[in-house]
Amino acid sequence: MNGVDVSIIIVTYNSDFEKLKKTIKSVIFQKNVDFEVIICDDGSKIDFSAETDKFFKENHFTNYTIIRNPENLGTIKNIYSGLKIAKGEYVYTTSPGDFLYDENTIAEFLHFAKEKQAKICFGNYIKYNYENQNLTLYSDNYNPRCPERYTKGLPYSKVAFFLIEDNICGIAYFRKTEFFKNAIKCIKERAKYAEDGTTTAWGLMQDMNIVYFDRNISWYEYGTGISAEGKTEWGKKIKKDYDDVYEYLYSEYPESAELSVRKNQYIRFDFLIRYPIVAWRKNKLNKLPNRVVTITEQDKEKLLKILKG
Repeated sequence: MNGVDVSIIIVTYNSDFEKLKKTIKSVIFQKNVDFEVIICDDGSKIDFSAETDKFFKENHFTNYTIIRNPENLGTIKNIYSGLKIAKGEYVYTTSPGDFLYDENTIAEFLHFAKEKQAKICFGNYIKYNYENQNLTLYSDNYNPRCPERYTKGLPYSKVAFFLIEDNICGIAYFRKTEFFKNAIKCIKERAKYAEDGTTTAWGLMQDMNIVYFDRNISWYEYGTGISAEGKTEWGKKIKKDYDDVYEYLYSEYPESAELSVRKNQYIRFDFLIRYPIVAWRKNKLNKLPNRVVTITEQDKEKLLKILKG
């Protein structure tokens, strides 16, 4: 597709320009893969387009596009503005303050996705916080806590996602561009901010497998950004997105055992036949093992190198 394997979309909204530069650096130094970078700004108060353009040129990177939406559209439509021009077969999305794990991340993710013929795949990430020159790395609260469930095939992925609700962190996704574009088209008038889980729900209802790549993909900035400001209000917005998308899915797929159980919270006979469990007890299924990330001193040094430029 025009010599581009992967489109890397960086979504911005009133972002810190220093963080944006560091994110761009983690992207443009990827090796052994043909990729483009698309910056999608969602109507920020300050326009950093000229500074961003200059930064790309200073780092001798030319395959980029800067899109500045004149008004705030919301995360989903902002991403869609980039997807409409994306040339890559696969797409990865990120935002300022989040960084690719290392210089081989995208090449290895692409190889894995093609080998598995995956339209939706995900990897591992490490949460961090960096304030006042102090770095904190987190090894707990890993999403999903039990990624192995997604390796057992489509029925188990549906149970893990819809019923156990062992969600996948958005920063860990790597998706086929065609799938992602179609999913966004479907939900963009029903949801405004929550693109990750809503598009995955749509994909599962198209019987698309989700494949787990056991590799560190991203450094994920934790405790900052829009989602950390006014958590109650933000939580309401995200919940509304999911509620509206699920209402659509319930009406479109009334025969789905997983969606029916999720909606009505009672067991269906066909569900029991397909999943030989003793009884439907959501609290039992939700009893997931604790999952922690192994963080080494090399990891810490690697991240500090990015943070300190």
